Amino acid sequence: MKNATTTVLTIGLIAAQCFSQPLFERHPLVQLPGYNTNFKISRSQAWEEEPVYLCWENTLDSSVFSIYRMVVDPILGTPQLITSSNNILSSPDVTLAGDVVWEEWIGGTSIIKYYSSSDDSISTLTDEVFNSTKPNISRSLMIYIQEDTLKFLNLANQLTHNIDFGGISNPDIALDMYTSYIEVTYEKSIGDAHYIRTASKFAEDAEYYYTDYGEEHESSNPRFGTIDWLSYQTIVDSSWSIVVEWGTLIRPYDTTNPFIVSTGIITVREVAYDLVLFESDSIPDNREIFCSQPVFDQYSIFTNISNMPGDDYNPQAFYTYLWDSVAVVWEHEVENGRELWWAKDTFRVPVAIDPELNEMPASFLVINAYPNPFNPSTTIRYGLPQDSNVSLVIYDVRGQIVQTIASGHQTAGWYDVVWNGQTADGKTISTGIYFVRLVAGEYSQVIKMLYLK
Repeated sequence: MKNATTTVLTIGLIAAQCFSQPLFERHPLVQLPGYNTNFKISRSQAWEEEPVYLCWENTLDSSVFSIYRMVVDPILGTPQLITSSNNILSSPDVTLAGDVVWEEWIGGTSIIKYYSSSDDSISTLTDEVFNSTKPNISRSLMIYIQEDTLKFLNLANQLTHNIDFGGISNPDIALDMYTSYIEVTYEKSIGDAHYIRTASKFAEDAEYYYTDYGEEHESSNPRFGTIDWLSYQTIVDSSWSIVVEWGTLIRPYDTTNPFIVSTGIITVREVAYDLVLFESDSIPDNREIFCSQPVFDQYSIFTNISNMPGDDYNPQAFYTYLWDSVAVVWEHEVENGRELWWAKDTFRVPVAIDPELNEMPASFLVINAYPNPFNPSTTIRYGLPQDSNVSLVIYDVRGQIVQTIASGHQTAGWYDVVWNGQTADGKTISTGIYFVRLVAGEYSQVIKMLYLK
């Protein structure tokens, strides 16, 4: 069945991709003696073809502490020792350039050290007057906790300022290099309340804009994935659940330590769509790494990635250009230590479906915007299973309306709407992230788009 809008031959293919369940090939990545834990990956924005680094701490016999780094994409490298000490070294993080920051405890005080990949030098970023902990870095921007204050440091110009005070823990930072949009997330405690707060602004702005999440339940462990999508865990009905930016993922067992990866590139080969990784104890006596992806805005497809004896922890992922796939890294418990394992997806490539056979959409669905990133225009495809009052609106990162591109009553069927990257008054938008929101009756869905000049 056709409607008056343009029929697109790839609709069936893209729709099928949304339902392609990922399969993963597992391989050991790091098998150094001792405990290899607390690792981080450098989070490139998905359209950047830059190396992806991995850093972690290694503890041997609880007396020798080391920080390691290695390249995992585009070419698998060997572990490189950054520093080793009898002092406790922990909480490392790494940039796209391969620079590393970490904590070092000296004489009862924690300071933050910095390794520069340009000259292999190590410097000290904070003094020994106050404890400085939990460094997180994105390009040249770093956040950290000093006593009970969340602080910001620009390594390029040494600019520092305070972000928030009191009850601060577990921070993370994301940066959109094209728009200079900074977003910070952390746990916030006030009285008996423990929830998630984000602080966001454009680099040139003086003030942060604060948003609180999970105030009605105990919430913790916030984390940005690629393209700054936020996930965190919260207690619902006495069970840990995962909350992601546009929905909730609930498992019947404890579901913790989330990480979300949204590639931002939609091609005929790219079938990764807002994967959420997490730990779950749904298998007796084992903690496993799972991933989930949304179907019609609900996270209902689950895949056990680790699926081997022993407990597994701390999943993280990135898009790898080497195999045009998603790679997942996690910690695997072994006798007398932990190893780092990884898996890359082997998504099934679906066969294109003729739209004549696809007939009516089975449910409300925003298939996606293609191309994405885009310039000068992108086509937004959506399906209506029934006649509905429809609103399709573009928003910027501040939540302001850029343009309403569809509004009114529409009959059931498939629709393509072209957005030319302009505002309602005909001005060309700036490079950056934008959101398109479909509202059809009581249904609502949001997807992200990236405009590049």
